[in-house]
Amino acid sequence: MVSFLGFSIVYRKWSVEAWQYPISYQADHLAVHFYTRMYSTGQLIPFLSKSVPIMNAPNGVDLSDLPNNEDILYYTIAVFQKFFGQFFGANLAVVALMILNGLSFYLFLTYYGIRNNLSTAGGVLVALSHFMLLRGFEHVMLIGAWFLPFMLIISDWCFNSTTVWTKNKKIFTGLVSLTTGLSFPYYTFIFGQFLFFGAIKHALQKKGRLIVAPMFAIALSIFGLALGQIDTFLYRLKAGPNTLILTRDLSSIEQYSMKIADLFLPYTHLIKGFQNWAHKIYYDRPFLIHTEPGFSYLGLIGCLAFVYAIGIPIWHFFRGKKQEVDSFWLYLYWLVGFSISGGLNFLISIVAGMYLFRCTNRYSILVLIISLFLFFRKVNPHWGRQAAIALICIALIDLPARTRFTEYAEIKNRVDADRDFVSKIEKNLPAGAMIFQLPVVDFPEYPKLFEMTDYEHFRPVLYSSQFRWSYASMKGRPDNDWQKEAERKSITELVLLLREKGFSAIYLNKRGFADRGQKMMDELKLYLPSATEIVSDDLYLIKI
Repeated sequence: MVSFLGFSIVYRKWSVEAWQYPISYQADHLAVHFYTRMYSTGQLIPFLSKSVPIMNAPNGVDLSDLPNNEDILYYTIAVFQKFFGQFFGANLAVVALMILNGLSFYLFLTYYGIRNNLSTAGGVLVALSHFMLLRGFEHVMLIGAWFLPFMLIISDWCFNSTTVWTKNKKIFTGLVSLTTGLSFPYYTFIFGQFLFFGAIKHALQKKGRLIVAPMFAIALSIFGLALGQIDTFLYRLKAGPNTLILTRDLSSIEQYSMKIADLFLPYTHLIKGFQNWAHKIYYDRPFLIHTEPGFSYLGLIGCLAFVYAIGIPIWHFFRGKKQEVDSFWLYLYWLVGFSISGGLNFLISIVAGMYLFRCTNRYSILVLIISLFLFFRKVNPHWGRQAAIALICIALIDLPARTRFTEYAEIKNRVDADRDFVSKIEKNLPAGAMIFQLPVVDFPEYPKLFEMTDYEHFRPVLYSSQFRWSYASMKGRPDNDWQKEAERKSITELVLLLREKGFSAIYLNKRGFADRGQKMMDELKLYLPSATEIVSDDLYLIKI
């Protein structure tokens, strides 16, 4: 119930009707909705070839070319959507993941002896964290992180074990390691690093038989990662490599890195004075570039826990107090040192030229989980039921303010207009008709074009699967070129070329033009004076 309440507060979901609209309607949200719709309509099947004939007309596109490890997660969301509808199902799936994340952290805390009241409060703090609520459906692959506390348990076992493991431990380790590998690769990457610490420790102590456990977990997580990428591997064997599909560079490593200020300052907050202060002293400074702002904020309790967790070992060191190496403190220090701006990940990228894991700010959820655990372990003997209730109340006050009423109204109007727009297309074009989309943009990933955000050409696809659309020609493949050449032609040449290829209509997203497409629409109407037109605020279609 607390997760539903937090989600409703942040996204203004106070009615059944409001739940039937998405929490956002741009950029990555649209891409995830496209993928889950393809799964719900049966055009994509987990781990198998991802050929989608309705996109990149007339050739179709094989999405296997784009590495993607979210098959199981997207398919699960698609099941929600099949039962509850495209957007209602997506909203429910996000809340379900919030609950699952909170529950797994609760189980983690109880496993380590934290009393029930504090464990419950800890679960609420994770479920209602800015990381979960702000990433939402846009980065659903990141909030599908329920296995992270179990991943930490296994890492701890591997670091501190003194005997060969029991059968149950081995089964649990196998299941969690495989699950981690089949999930977002960032988590597999950091899991391997944590496990490697255990292997190094036992190697230095010359306890060879204890190295087996961490190496077993590493092997299984790598197997899971490879299994999730099997379709990409097979496709690349047939079509050849594609080095242009995802472009990364050193500057993006720094741009998307974890920044300490981001952990302490909210980009958006229910308490407007707090939010405004954070913007005044940090976020609105002209020299700062924020690419994923607000996602890393730990919350008030999380910040307190982080200061404690980072500060105590330093305090003991300067006081000359000897301490044994605690695996969780080691993981926390490593996470910060690895992820921070200019940190180890940046240095490794310079030396190795590897830029894949650029967004280390995404490890802030692990920073939160470990910090809360270390803090709760300290206060566990002293804090009871009243303290736990206070923590839950603080969590409900410490929420982000993602969606204003006006933004919800904009989303609702745009969704309703798109549904109506596609309904009119269905009445005017036969099933299977090919539609050429302008402006021509790369897939995946392209920067904002005037008002048009990434993946907006997926908007009409969310409401009908009976047409074939030109968008989603894979970047780095030859069939991506003809569309760019066609866009540069005169209206007469363009229409003749598209007719020759079998297209039935031209579609414009007005938001992608400096003049909202007015010049091109005028030219099309002049050349095709009797052609059927379908118009909405953002979109335009004309039969050719």
